Order: sequence, then structure tokens, then C-alpha cells
Amino acid sequence: GSKYYLFVDEFGGRGYIPLGTNDLNTPAWKVPASYSLPASPRHGTVLPITQAELDKLTGTSGAHTPLPATADGLVARYKLDQTTGTTVTDSSGNNNNATLAGGTTWADGSLTFGGSNGHVKLPDNAMAGMEAITVSTDVWVDADQQNPYFLWGMGNTGTDGVGNGYLFTTGNNSYKAGIASGNWSTEQMTTTSSALGRGSWKTITYTVGGGKATLYLDRKQVAQNTAVTLTPGSIGGGVTKANYIGRSVYTADKYFKGKMRDFRIYNRALSGDEVAQLGLTYTGTQPKASVSQAGTDGWYGFGATLTLDGGSGNTKVEYALGDGAWTTYTAPVPLPAGSYTVRHRAQGENLAFSPVGSLAVKVDTETPVSTVEVKTAKKVSTVTLSAKDTASGVAKINYRVDSGPLEVYSEPFTLTGVHGLTFFATDKAGNKETAQQATAPLQADVTLPSVTATTDPQDPTGQNGWFTQAVDLIVTASDASGIATREYRIDGGPWRGYTKTTALPVGSITVDYRATDTVGNVSKIDTIKVRSDPFKPTVDAETDDATATVTLTGQDKHSGVEKISYQVDDGAWLTYQGPIVVTGQGKHKVSYRAFDTAGNESATSSVKIKVP
Repeated sequence: GSKYYLFVDEFGGRGYIPLGTNDLNTPAWKVPASYSLPASPRHGTVLPITQAELDKLTGTSGAHTPLPATADGLVARYKLDQTTGTTVTDSSGNNNNATLAGGTTWADGSLTFGGSNGHVKLPDNAMAGMEAITVSTDVWVDADQQNPYFLWGMGNTGTDGVGNGYLFTTGNNSYKAGIASGNWSTEQMTTTSSALGRGSWKTITYTVGGGKATLYLDRKQVAQNTAVTLTPGSIGGGVTKANYIGRSVYTADKYFKGKMRDFRIYNRALSGDEVAQLGLTYTGTQPKASVSQAGTDGWYGFGATLTLDGGSGNTKVEYALGDGAWTTYTAPVPLPAGSYTVRHRAQGENLAFSPVGSLAVKVDTETPVSTVEVKTAKKVSTVTLSAKDTASGVAKINYRVDSGPLEVYSEPFTLTGVHGLTFFATDKAGNKETAQQATAPLQADVTLPSVTATTDPQDPTGQNGWFTQAVDLIVTASDASGIATREYRIDGGPWRGYTKTTALPVGSITVDYRATDTVGNVSKIDTIKVRSDPFKPTVDAETDDATATVTLTGQDKHSGVEKISYQVDDGAWLTYQGPIVVTGQGKHKVSYRAFDTAGNESATSSVKIKVP
């Protein structure tokens, strides 16, 4: 194709045709050999072009590339605690630096804005590609701040000086924030009922994502809009040139007068719990993490537990396995089979969390399985030992001839005459199988395989014999001639082949198991019973203002609800026996929670009721 095109109406002929040339100074216009235009184009016909073509035409090619961010979604953090310079350093490590402009002053660990023209210019296209966003900062609004003003604004300004797609926060008249696709008439607002306080430090946070926007003040939610249809990345199609701290996207608005520090931008909507931690510094001493049953090559064996020991100045300690939820640590935690990361953190007395510590673990809960092969010619027997392990791998095989010393097997060996053999394998996680017996020469195997089953964790983690986490089945079998198959069935169902640690379904179940050796001997069928319920119960509340009663109903699919507790206002927690009659004229809050038989506790919820 040509570099430049001219569209000409060949009136009375072919209609609109394209003429192409590669040089505008000395053009040589030619009709392309082939071309495609919309049917019957006329004056004002809209020609479809691609986004890449639009970027090329507008000079914004590459503008839609999101700014780099950390794994936690932090795009930029401007501590605003510098002492000199006009480059505002991004301490997140993403190098998304900003620029000072106008009347601003570095002082006392913050940036002072003079209120005339001082502001910080943030990187262009700061919201490109964002489906969600969090903007948070500490702010001090001077008493003589003029209205209207933006604390910060990100988006675009039209040639008429009016905002044209933007996000912002202001304390003008009422503390509020919003997102708009055009001017003020398109704003989708999240608003409180009072103005932002002046003359003191405040932490303000605005999150947008998932169809809702939430506004926080001093780390507590103060307003929410659940009908937001815009996303940050949709503003300007990802192209935003008016991204400021201390300045509005409306040129007629006043500049910010006051101080700011610790300005942050995330490419996701932080949760309420995460917002509660912003700006806080952990002051305690974090416990140390250790894992028991260490083997070799980074593996841990059956019965491995996580211990978080030591530390001080903490209100609680938490852990999480893999991508699982944070759980309060109270005692050593049994670790399930697999390879994953154990995370841990502590919450200090000021409620700030410590940095997250991590420990990579590989847990193998199964023992290896060994076999013996004996080939005898006349009186000389050649003994070959082998073993298999499906997870960590076999570390070694030990054997003993008659009552002799225990040896480490390395290669086949010979014996003359009749001898007894004892042997067993150990894997890299330190799991050791039960010692097996054989003879050389090998006698006919008429012995049934030995088979056992256990769970991982081995002991119930909840109450009343229930597990409160996922439970795995481990079937171990041994036989001198070797194990051909291991099998299990659940609640009398079909037999299933067992090859590795297997997750069991939740609820109260019966597991049968058996094994078959290589010569066809089948073990007897044994049984274990397992009860697991890793889910929290739920509670529904129904209020009746006419009779001032609250009725609570608990549900739990597996272990069943053991009890429901409730609290009226700030009173003592009581066990629910039937509909709660609330007394005392006025408004009251009834809080409630449930406990199941396994020991799981529901979240605490509450309802309000008014007594006439």
C-alpha cells in the first residue's frame, strides 16, 4: 500500500476512489490495483480504522501500555518526604517518577502546596489498562483552603478547560470522590455528609473496581457506591494527560493549599482490611517459622508441622498455606502433602501487620515401597533390592542378612546357603517403610500383604473427632514379593486404584482399603472412618419490629450446628434458645454467630431493631 491516500468522488463514474502516493512534496497519485471501501460511500462516510491506526494518527501509539506495578499491584508510591529536587521519586521500585511544578516546598517529611499554582504532575496514561484502582494519601488541608478544589485528579482536560473523563477526590463542602467519562454531569459519585476536616492530618482512600467505589477516611469506610459502571482504564481510552496531585482537571478550580505525604496508586481495589493497614508501621517482633520432620533436598516427611515461635508485642499471629486464606495461629499446624509456600505475619499492638514472611516447603507424607528379587542357582542366590517413591524419591535401601549388621544397599549381592533377609527403604523426606522379611533361596509367597491406612493430618484438628481442614488418605502396603495394587472405596462404593496421596471428600465417610501382591495374594479388607468439615456455619436473622424480636437460624451441611450465640448491644454473649425479645425503647444492635460440631465459627454479623 501507499503511505498517503486521497479519497476522490469520481462523479458519474466509479464514485469514491482512493488515490495513493508515497511522497506529498512530489506526489504521483495512482488508484491502487485493489481496494475495499464501504458500500456507496458519500460525503461524511465514516471509515472504520483499527486502534493501532488511530494511535498512529493521533500520535499516541503505545499509550495504552499499563504502567509497571509490583506483584501486590502497587503502581507508584510517592512518600513526598524528600528535602530537595523537582523529581518526585517513586519508591515502589517501578520508576514511575513524577515532577514538581509551581509553588511547593519540601519540609518536615511532607510536601507543602502553596495554593496558587503548586502541584505534582503524575506520569501520563497512569490508569491505562486498569480495571480497578486505589488512590490513598495522608493530607493536611489548610484552614484557608479556597473552594472548589481537588486533592488529586487524574484524567483529561478539554480545550475549554473543563474536565473530560477523570477520577478525583475533594473535601469541598462534603468529602467525596468520583469517576467521570466526560464532564461533571457524567460523574458517578461516592459522597459523605460532611466536609473533610482542616488543620489536621487525615488519611483518605478511594477504591474503584467490580462495579463499586468505596471511600475511606482514616482507614475506615465512610461511603460506598455500588452502581459504578466506569473503569479507570476506560477514561480517555487509556490516554490521560492531566494527572495531578494538588490540582484539579478543571482549570477554573482552585489549587490545593496544605500538605501531603505517602501518596499511593494501586492497580486494584484494596479490601477494607488492606486499607486499614495503610500508613501504619509494624512495631512488634515477628515470630520465627520452622517446620518439623525435615528430610533432605528440602523435603519434609509425614507429620510435618509448622511452628511460629517467639516474637513479642503482637496481638495475633497468622499463617496461610499456598494461596489459602489467612488463619490465626494458635498451635503447631499439620502441613498437607505437596509443594507450596507457607506465608506468615504478625499483627502488632498498634494493629499494623508485619512484612509477610515466607517459607517454601515440599511435603511427602507417603513411605516408599521396596521389593526383593532372589535368583538361585544351586546353592548361590543373587539378591536384588529395589524401591519406588512417588513424591520425594528414594534416598536409600537398608538390609540385614540374618542377624548381621544393617547395611546400605548399593548393588546386587550373593549369598550361599539359606539365609534370612530384612530390608526397608527410606525416601528423601525421611519417611521409612516398615521392615520386610524374605529368605534366600526365596520361598513360595503365601503371605497376605500388610496394608495400613492413615490420614494426613493424622489426628483430628477440630472438636468431637472432626477435622476442620482438607484431609488426605494415605494407604501403605508391603510384601516381600512386591505390591501390585493398592485400592480403596468410600462408603461401600466401587473400588478405586490408589497410586498417591488422595484427597477425601468432606463429611462423615467410611473408607475401606486393601492391597494385592505380585503373586496374587489379597490382603483382608480394613476400614477407617473419617469426619471432616472445613467450612464455617452460617446464620440467618429475621427481625420483627412489631414484636421487637429477632429469630436466628443456623445452617451447616456437614458436622451440623452445635450452638448459636448472640449479644444485645454491648451485653454479654448468650446461647440462643429461641426468638430474642429485645427490650428498652429505642434502637438496638443484635450481634450473632454460630459454631458447628467440628469447632468452626461463623463470622459475626448483626442486625438493628427499634423498640417502640
